[in-house]
Amino acid sequence: MKKKLQVFISSTWTDMILERQAVVEAILEAGHIPAGMELFSADNKKQFEVIKKWIRDSDVFILILGGRYGSRENGIGKSYIQREYEYAKRIGKKPIAIILSDKGIANKIAKGDYEISDAEYLQDDYKIFKSSIKSNKMCSFFDDLSSLKNCVMNALRNCEENSNLLGWVRGSDAIGDFTYPYVLENQEFCMEYISTTVIKYTKKLYIRMLVDGIQYYTDRYSWNAGGTITKSLKNKNQLIVDEFFDGAFQAYTVRLEEASQRGKIYTIDAEFFIDGCNYVEHQYLGFTNSFPVRNLTLCVRAANNLKLLECKYNMYGHSVDRVPKISKVIKPKSGTIEHTFKNLAIGERYNLEWRVVKK
Repeated sequence: MKKKLQVFISSTWTDMILERQAVVEAILEAGHIPAGMELFSADNKKQFEVIKKWIRDSDVFILILGGRYGSRENGIGKSYIQREYEYAKRIGKKPIAIILSDKGIANKIAKGDYEISDAEYLQDDYKIFKSSIKSNKMCSFFDDLSSLKNCVMNALRNCEENSNLLGWVRGSDAIGDFTYPYVLENQEFCMEYISTTVIKYTKKLYIRMLVDGIQYYTDRYSWNAGGTITKSLKNKNQLIVDEFFDGAFQAYTVRLEEASQRGKIYTIDAEFFIDGCNYVEHQYLGFTNSFPVRNLTLCVRAANNLKLLECKYNMYGHSVDRVPKISKVIKPKSGTIEHTFKNLAIGERYNLEWRVVKK
């Protein structure tokens, strides 16, 4: 099955406009999806938080290093491109670095692209960063736009052979033929109303690894009741390696193990407390499926002084559907509503809905 890889392009800007264009063309010609700073929409989030999300969501990270070290965010000692490169490595990506050769830099000097009086390629920050990149096995050099495109095409051909890269596929394609890094054997989510303003949210995931290598699990959740969220992982050998948040939407990535073993089952046991909630009536607990999942259990519990009303479970054909294809009313038992979904379909959404009132 042909999958399209999302490719993040990292480089300095003003001196690499033509090079970035050549890289975008090469990615499109190879049938993949480019992503880079010129494609970002302007908003009020911190710029690097947006960049981190795009890097996380991309399958391939390509750094095009010219003769400049690049701009820095106020108060940060490293340039954006170095931070992007190091972040990609930290979350388990294998960055591809394509470096402008000495001949290429000389050509840019001759054209006036680089000023001799402000030669960043001679400064220590640039030299140290370039040296660290050259130690990476996935590194090549280019002299001009033509050789740059060849480097990109060769790198993408290697990436296409990597079954660990998820990529994008058409919805009409046979999803069962696709190779995933893991299967979620079982997931258990529970919202426990301790009071009208304090909620305990727990989740337990059993993940069977399908491939070897460093593995990460990214979880996304949202909360529309305000309040303060605190979280912890019960297994101290696992850790949250990154977080991204935007209003009520939050995401975190958990590193499972440095050298995973194929077939092994990992357990992620996380606990969240939401304090200071201000909206406790109509709520839902939902899950949109992106990986093969055997079982999903959704559960809600309420303290003795609270009552669960209008409880039901829903199944949606797509994550954005507003009308469920299956919806059934369920009755609470001893202040608890619970439902288990089995053999979930990829792309579908599942949830519980309820109201909470004081007795």
